[in-house]
Amino acid sequence: MSFIHNLNRPALVYTNVVLLFFLLNGVLAKSNWGLDLSRDQRNSLSESTSKVLSQLDSPVLVEAYISRDLPGGMMAYIDPFLSTLRSIRSEGGDKIELRIINPLLPEEVKRASERGIQGIALTQQRDIEVTSRQFFFGVYLQYGEESRVIQLVDPEGRIIPNLEYEFLREVRAMLRKDQSSGIAFVRAEGALRTAQPQRGQGYDKDNMWGFRTLLERDAGQIDEISLEDAVKPSVDTLLLAGLPRMSDLEVYHLDQFLMRGGNLVFLTQGMQFAMQTGGGNPYMQQFGGGQSMGFSSVPAQDLERVNQWLGKYGLHINSGFLVDPPEQGLVQINDPLNRTPIPQAYAAWSYYSRDAGNILGQQKVIEFTRELIVPWPSGLDVREAAQSAGKVEYQTLIQSNPSAIQVENQNLDFNSVMDLVKDPTRDRVGHPIPIAVLASGKFTSGFHKDGLPEGVAAADFKPAQVGDSRSQILLIGSSWLVSDILLTGQINFQLFGINRSFVQNTLEAMQGDDELLAIRSRVPSLAILEMENPIWVILFTLVHIFTIPGLLAVYGTMRLIRRNRKQGIVVDAPVSTGGES
Repeated sequence: MSFIHNLNRPALVYTNVVLLFFLLNGVLAKSNWGLDLSRDQRNSLSESTSKVLSQLDSPVLVEAYISRDLPGGMMAYIDPFLSTLRSIRSEGGDKIELRIINPLLPEEVKRASERGIQGIALTQQRDIEVTSRQFFFGVYLQYGEESRVIQLVDPEGRIIPNLEYEFLREVRAMLRKDQSSGIAFVRAEGALRTAQPQRGQGYDKDNMWGFRTLLERDAGQIDEISLEDAVKPSVDTLLLAGLPRMSDLEVYHLDQFLMRGGNLVFLTQGMQFAMQTGGGNPYMQQFGGGQSMGFSSVPAQDLERVNQWLGKYGLHINSGFLVDPPEQGLVQINDPLNRTPIPQAYAAWSYYSRDAGNILGQQKVIEFTRELIVPWPSGLDVREAAQSAGKVEYQTLIQSNPSAIQVENQNLDFNSVMDLVKDPTRDRVGHPIPIAVLASGKFTSGFHKDGLPEGVAAADFKPAQVGDSRSQILLIGSSWLVSDILLTGQINFQLFGINRSFVQNTLEAMQGDDELLAIRSRVPSLAILEMENPIWVILFTLVHIFTIPGLLAVYGTMRLIRRNRKQGIVVDAPVSTGGES
């Protein structure tokens, strides 16, 4: 009886609860199980890991050379890498041979250097003693005769944002047998370029060098072709950006590329503008003189010519561009002209999200996209009657808000655009307008045998798609979705990362490759600035100004009253002015 009585003692019960807590933590830690409640789901593995690892024929050797004797603040950044590697090992099973090494011994340091892991010199100070030593933060991968190195921290101290993505990208590179990606950029008059910027030259809104560089790193060799000649059989997907001025022969080669089952991603626009950079005068540029975002106009002839051939596939670009009002949430951007270091709200770069109903559908090209930033978006129109009924399906993937404003001629500077959306007299479109449309199916050619361009062999002409051939055309109403202009400033670079994941996922999905779509879409979410009623703005400003001083005043008064009471002082007692006692 005394034994049972002892078991019921509260101290013993509490001890058992604590022991059970630590036991469960140990079991869960060994199983690499965790509940990821973050919005971006960046603390857990994506489905991309299982897809990539399932293709391995033999184990991948993973040697993680990670220094552990670091200050606690630095270990907080390193520990997630170790957790990710252990989760990958758990997911891969016998296909992943993981070794985590803390290189302290001379032979371990030597082996890390031989593997290509670059040491980083860090200085530590304790009291008056200052020491400097090499620390290692890298992962060595080997699959067969192929090997890769992932540097977790670069020499400038920047930490890679997503180890899972880097790991899977390198594994795919080791698995890739064909270095050609099957993707090509179209080079044409009026189209965006992919040229490397010259030294000292700023980022150009009509250039996509940054996107092409990152795409080649992930997908393999990317060609840049002219449509003056027929598209090579090795190319499956074309990326065309801008408002191209193409000859009939170029349009014909694009048409026949679609007829043989090719895919087209077309980033286009319904307006044009030129940024004013201060005329090259460094003194004017330093103080913002002569600089502006430019003035939009409609290139009527170029737009009409593009719509002439694009309309034969049931698609149309509207003139001008759309500005969404501040009620839908504004994105803050860095000034592309570097006139101020302070981020500003800019309504001409529209924020679209799945939660707000702007991003629709679960097609592979957009399945994992939660949000997108579309600079100067132009509306689109679908005209299904242009193609044979039932053979081509049209799906709106991104649409504007009903309260968007249709604009043609407009000053694009920050204040001018904000004045535009605050103007209550401006008409709203009243209904959602497509911003991105996917047309897929069996297309009919936009040409006839009797009206082919000069020099084309009629015997090679394909009037329509036959057999199992199917094509896709993704039309997006912004040429600048992944333009180099998004590489200006830290915030803009984050916007670029979001848009880049969408466009690259689109290209790979059209190629039939869906392995990295999930992990590539796990990018940090944006902080959206919501415009409030001016009365609320004033109220919250006053709260922010007076809350802390008010709390301190209340706290000080209470302390003073408590101290006086302990000393027997009554603050509100009547004061004697003399007289009889």
